[in-house]
Amino acid sequence: MGAGILKGNEMWELIDVALKRIGYRLPDDKNAKHRYLKDFVKCINEEIERINLKIENISDEESKRKSNLMILVNRNSSYGMNAMVTFTKVEIDYLKIVVQHIMESDDKEISLIYALNRVNELQGKRFSQGDAEDFLNRLYKDHWIRYTAGNDGIKLSPRFVKEMEPYLKDVYEDYIGECVACQKFVMKSINCENCDGKYHWYCTTMMADRSNDNVAKCHKCNTALPENFTQNRPTSPSNDHLPIGFGNHFLNPGSSQVEVQEWSNGTFKAPNPFYVPESRSGEKRRRVERGMESDSDDSE
Repeated sequence: MGAGILKGNEMWELIDVALKRIGYRLPDDKNAKHRYLKDFVKCINEEIERINLKIENISDEESKRKSNLMILVNRNSSYGMNAMVTFTKVEIDYLKIVVQHIMESDDKEISLIYALNRVNELQGKRFSQGDAEDFLNRLYKDHWIRYTAGNDGIKLSPRFVKEMEPYLKDVYEDYIGECVACQKFVMKSINCENCDGKYHWYCTTMMADRSNDNVAKCHKCNTALPENFTQNRPTSPSNDHLPIGFGNHFLNPGSSQVEVQEWSNGTFKAPNPFYVPESRSGEKRRRVERGMESDSDDSE
């Protein structure tokens, strides 16, 4: 329960250890094992529901194949992120800001350096970038967020998506949907290019496996669906005025200031969020403001 989330193999190992302590063992038959798991979880939930907790089975939206995860859900999550009693008020306020930018981005992730810079949106509350870094690491350790490959970006974890599903539905109704295939909540989806159909990636994989031509087609309009997230059409307002490589998650609509990294030899180089370069030619940070543009050294 302390882990908050368990992968399939971790779940079976835990059950096996628990049964061995009382002299039992899991059945060899696969169907019998899953029936036992269902009864095992039901028994635990009957005990912990009185303290508003529940174990639920979920799948990872960013997995090509359906994967089983067990998570411990706080049933008070209908109250939103304020139900996260282990966090301070300023931490929750910062988390709400980060979640807003993640949810409003097309790819449902933002760069880590951009997330750290969002402390500027706390309107005078004392919370430094160092505080933000420590807080994000705690969120990662507790499986509320996860880092992208290379640790240069962050996104919401399956635990957060499931536990905060009521909050996300209420606040970000225009940025989430229901999978046409399984009729369940979907945040990061495969989007039909011809209609408003949204699908879990793992659902489109199963659809393709069952088809004659190995192509997943939209249940609503029969259009071939993208094979992965990178082939998705944008679902947020267009950012055609930005250079290639800049998504709307680099912008802060509520602020007059956007921080941009300089181009070198026509290639955009993502920054290391924990490295502050010395002020040298070609390593300046441009500060772009609406209506005007000025260059400033990193030493400012």
